Amino acid sequence: MAGYTDSPAVFMQKCKEIELPAPVQTRLTDLGFTNMARWAYSCSYIPGAADDRAFVTMAVEVAGVDPVPPATLAMLRRLFFESFTMVQAELKSKIERTDEAVVRRIPIAERASRYQAQVRKLRGMVLENELECSDALVDEAMGQFEENRLRYIAWHKCTKRNSELRGIKKETTFQTNSQGLLKATTAPIASHADLASDLLLKSALQRRGLAYDQANLIEFELHNLWVEKLFRSRLKDQPTGYAQISYGQIEDADIALFTFMADQCRTGIVPNALGLRPLDAAITVAMNDPDVVQLLLPLPSSMKGVKRLADLDEPPGDWSETTGAGGKGQGKGKKVKTRAKAKAKSGGKGQGKGQSKERPAARLPAGLEGASVTPAGLNICFSFNFKKCSVANCPKGEHVCTKCFAAHPFMDCKQAIHGSKGK
Repeated sequence: MAGYTDSPAVFMQKCKEIELPAPVQTRLTDLGFTNMARWAYSCSYIPGAADDRAFVTMAVEVAGVDPVPPATLAMLRRLFFESFTMVQAELKSKIERTDEAVVRRIPIAERASRYQAQVRKLRGMVLENELECSDALVDEAMGQFEENRLRYIAWHKCTKRNSELRGIKKETTFQTNSQGLLKATTAPIASHADLASDLLLKSALQRRGLAYDQANLIEFELHNLWVEKLFRSRLKDQPTGYAQISYGQIEDADIALFTFMADQCRTGIVPNALGLRPLDAAITVAMNDPDVVQLLLPLPSSMKGVKRLADLDEPPGDWSETTGAGGKGQGKGKKVKTRAKAKAKSGGKGQGKGQSKERPAARLPAGLEGASVTPAGLNICFSFNFKKCSVANCPKGEHVCTKCFAAHPFMDCKQAIHGSKGK
């Protein structure tokens, strides 16, 4: 698995730091020593050993002169010692890695080299400001490369470089050491990406794709196809009665995509010997997987402003009133009035003079008092109130009193009797 000791940019930067002569640098490259890992195992010499004849022989081969000038030999010895030490440290970190291990920061030279290579590849994009990944985001992607295991990067962690340039604040925390004693430690406070709008969220997700591209895990174009699909779904005009795709639905679909890719790449995520990236094939399939796509389907909106089915069961003529303008679909000069609107105008009472004004189509026959419908808007059977109907589930209406809405005829209603006596 490639690491920072396999980077040619890091090796060349180190050669410049120790001021190794240019001819010697060229000779190193010609011999195939293009990174620290190769130079660290160029001979059988181990730093600190008493016998260094193997290293001196290799130094003569690289310098091209015998004996090697003392200054050049000292530079090659330092380069060899640092290369060997860094290779050993990298191997140890891979073997002894734990869940609590802090993400390693990649060297500046390697970071700059990866960024410049990406700028050259994506010529149509300006990778600055909103589209420049933070160091922490790139380190997270590189950490997944070194662990050879995919993890989901939350949206708030997709920060930009400008946020880090403002300075990193630190906070003091207390942790227990191996002896069980409390120890004060300082840790940087993690910054959060600004996700206050659709544009800022889209930029954050594009920065995540750029970080994975720098880590050589996912091609940016493929990741960007997924980002475009998310925002096409969110900004699409939905049918009547369905709500716009929410941020929560987008996040659920994004998590489902990474879960699918992690299941498909259980054996590893680093490129194979042919340079093929497993995550490129996995994300292509995951974007069209039914379990992922169904999370981007619109959900029904609330029934506010939409006619209820109970309102549509009534004949339009019973709920219409003459207006000055013609309503669509209701005939000229007609306007539909929903039951909820009629009830609101009557003050919620389904009886009295206010009711008759709101429902002029239903009139009480002579001899009956009260309302022609129940408070719920259901018709009342007038024959039942005259003690002339005993049919179960009467098609004429409910068998309740028109005066008090109890389950007895109007002729037996005490309120009606007392009211007539008092007149």
